[in-house]
Parts: sequence; structure tokens; C-alpha cells
Amino acid sequence: MPHTPTATHLSNLLEFGGVFPSRRNHRPPTHPETVARRAIKVLTPELQDVAESLGLRRPSRARAHASALLVVRFINLGRRLLADDLHGWVASVDRALRNAAPQRGSLDEERLDALRQQVIDSLLVSLAGSLDISFDLLIGIDHSETSCEIASNARLALSERWVTLAEEGVASGNSLAAVEALDLSRTADALPNVRLALHYALLARKWGADDPDIDNQLSYQSRLLDANCRVGAWKKAAKAGRKASELAADFLETDDPRRLTIDCVYTRVLTECGRHDKALALARAIVWTCESEVGIPSRAAWEAYDLLAHVLDVVGESDEAVVVRLHRLETHSEGLIDVSPRELIGAGLDLAGAYLRAGDGATAESSAREWLKCSESRLGPGEHLTHLLRGLVSSFD
Repeated sequence: MPHTPTATHLSNLLEFGGVFPSRRNHRPPTHPETVARRAIKVLTPELQDVAESLGLRRPSRARAHASALLVVRFINLGRRLLADDLHGWVASVDRALRNAAPQRGSLDEERLDALRQQVIDSLLVSLAGSLDISFDLLIGIDHSETSCEIASNARLALSERWVTLAEEGVASGNSLAAVEALDLSRTADALPNVRLALHYALLARKWGADDPDIDNQLSYQSRLLDANCRVGAWKKAAKAGRKASELAADFLETDDPRRLTIDCVYTRVLTECGRHDKALALARAIVWTCESEVGIPSRAAWEAYDLLAHVLDVVGESDEAVVVRLHRLETHSEGLIDVSPRELIGAGLDLAGAYLRAGDGATAESSAREWLKCSESRLGPGEHLTHLLRGLVSSFD
């Protein structure tokens, strides 16, 4: 049977739109509705559901053209998501849906809003998956910084659009959007743009409230904890820290690095809030965990001793702070834990300061002179720590 013009026309339309491959070695179906139904199968299940709600998933011959056009428009919308003006792009989604309606004006605003969100959510997820796959392939095949940077920038641009669309209510503010906001918060924090990082962290916590993934919940709370710390919002940081610490205690082992990190940050926040007794108790508990379960020497213990000494200084227990800082250095072995020379010399500066706060000026001076020599030889005379130690030594003259 010869091809009808309508079937050929639809096949040409879909081929031109990138939906169907070239027909050089492919004979299109005879009936236009068969062409349209085959095209619908190219879409994601969510977009197929949209087509179903518009009566276009299994169209009649009369509506085959509308069905094929909807597929082409959805494909083009996905391609233009990062290129077009965002509000103009959303308007294009609305036009595609209105044009696909059985009758002009048959989509009321409530139904249009629901379908729009379904379309946008699906296109966002599809493009994110494509970009993530492309980035993984680039890392495996093309190690050039330019290619990886282009892919990374495209993924960042998608995250920004995703979060903006969710904020404006045209995309779902769900756990997927929460993960995008979480990534944007980390990116903003690294710039640094701490206010923007906090904004995204709040969105992540809000949208991820019902996320059943415990790892994600920990990430939302700990990111909010860090972001509030960065802007000095200590009471809000304490609230986020308490929730993060409780989650970590419920679902992580006591020696899990994530739990230790959360508790260390929470301890410093409690100190800033003047809740010294609780901060000191938590700092001692962290040290005990590191000594009994992680082991000494270890990176975790190195950090925990510094935290405990800091809290002891704050509460006025200067003598014990000296003991802790001295023990920290005595148990250090560069061959066993990853402590850089700069960190080591910084710990030496802290020890000299601890002696001074404890009222032992003579030991503070000798310690400062010893660490100054170490800093000059290992870091150089122009390094910041060398200048600080030199200033401390000069104060004794």
C-alpha cells in the first residue's frame, strides 16, 4: 500500500525534529496515527503520561499531527532548557500544552499548572541524567581540563535553573530539587558567597524534609550547620547542629568520620553560644571515641585534641589545655598521620600560647623560640606562621 501524504509528512516532521533517525534504510508506517504512536514512545514515561492526559498517547488519525508536534516540541524544549531565557522557556512549555489541548481554551489554569510542572520536572531529570553521563564519559575518555570544565559548567547552570524553577513553583520542590540546592550551597560556600550558600542550604532542608534517604538528611542538616556558622548565626547553627548530631547518633557508628565531623562543628557552635558545660562534655566524648575506637595517632584524634584544648581555654581551664596540646604534639608522628608541616608548626604556636595563658611565661618563651626555628627552616622566613611566632618571641624581649 502506498504511503499516505499525511504519514509521510509526519515522518518527515519527526525526522527533521530529531525524533526519528534518517529514513534512508527505514520505511515509515502507512498510517499517520501509527507514526504518532511510535513517536510518543521516544518520550519519558512522565511525558507519555502528559500526552495521555491530553488524549495524544494513542491518537486518532485526526489528532496524529497534534501528537507528533507535541513530541517535537518536548524534544526541542529539552534541548533549549539551558539556552533560552528562563521565563520565555516556561512560556514555551505553556504554549506547547495549550496547542496540544483537544480544544482551544480547554485547559484551565489548575490543570495547566499541574501539567506544566510534570513536563518541567521530567525535562530537568532527563537533562541532568544526560549531562551526568556525558561528564562521566569525558572523564574516562577526554582528560582535558577544557572539556571537563564545559561539562561541569553546564551541570552547574542546570542546577541553578532547577532551583530557580522550584523556587518559582513551576518545578517541584522535592528531594531532587533539594539535592540540587545542596550542591549549589557547597559551590557558593567555596566562592565564597556565604549568604547565598545559606539561602541554598535552607532550600535544601525545606525541600528535603520528607526525603527518606538518611545520608541526604545528614547532608542537609550538616550543610545548614556549616552555612549558619559561616555567617555567624550561632543560635540557628546550634539548632541545625543538634538535629544533625541526633541523626548521626541514630544512624552512624560512633567512629564514623561524618559523625565525628558533625559533633566537632557542633561543639564549637555550643562554645560560641556560651553553652560551655555541654561543649566541654561533648569535646571530651569525642576525644574518648577517638582514643578508644579510632586509635592514636590518627587524624581524628589530632583534630579532637585541638577541639578539646580550645574549649578548655574558653572555660578558663588553661592548665589542662596545656596538657592536651602537649599530648597532641607528643603523640604525633608524621609517618603515621597526614599532618602537614604547616599544621604541625601551627600546633606548636598554639602550645606556646597555651603556656602563656596558663601563666608560664618562661616555658612559653622557650617553646615559641623552638617553634620559630622550626618554622624558619621548614616553611621559610616569609611565611605567615613564621611572622606570628617571631612576633610572639619579640613580645618576651
